[in-house]
Amino acid sequence: MSYTFDHWMLDGVNIGSSNPVNITMNANHNLVAEFKRSPALNNPSAIVQSPSFNGTPALNKPTVTFS
Repeated sequence: MSYTFDHWMLDGVNIGSSNPVNITMNANHNLVAEFKRSPALNNPSAIVQSPSFNGTPALNKPTVTFS
């Protein structure tokens, strides 16, 4: 069984499936990557990779990119 990325949930709201997504850290936020089950693949050794943090918030530019 494998899964593919479906969409992002930001603070409980579906914000779409753009990848990467930029989040302005002007408050505490909860970002969740939602995945859906994929049809069976011909390659049983396929790997599903979790999203990774790809940025560092800074005081003058509080935007973080997730992909």
